[in-house]
Amino acid sequence: MTARVLVADKLEEGAFRDLAAQGFEIIERTDLTSESLPAALPGVKVLVVRSTIVTKEAIAAADRVAL
Repeated sequence: MTARVLVADKLEEGAFRDLAAQGFEIIERTDLTSESLPAALPGVKVLVVRSTIVTKEAIAAADRVAL
């Protein structure tokens, strides 16, 4: 199973190129808000945020997030 990495904020272009090359599935969803984030989290192993607020509802929905 490929580890899914959800990127919820804009970052430097190509920031995750090395992870993708190692087989990680990179999902860029810079449109997410604190309200829509929980629905995007099931099955995600790594969540990357800079300014998106991660609510307790998002944490509860994160069934696989380890980092």
